[in-house]
Amino acid sequence: MMVKEIVLRLSLKFDECAHVQDGCEYWFAREIMEPLGYSQWRNFEAIINRAKVSCETAKIAGQNHFAD
Repeated sequence: MMVKEIVLRLSLKFDECAHVQDGCEYWFAREIMEPLGYSQWRNFEAIINRAKVSCETAKIAGQNHFAD
């Protein structure tokens, strides 16, 4: 499958999973883990934790991007 087709497929899947509240778009991790290639929550949770650390390292407020 071509990269362009993969990106289009993932984009459509994320659009389907998107939620909107007060004009803010967000996603639930459990809904996007499979399209990203993770079949087990524990593996995806490790990635989320690494992303939180990356936010801290970059001085980005993680609470604006992750809800525990």
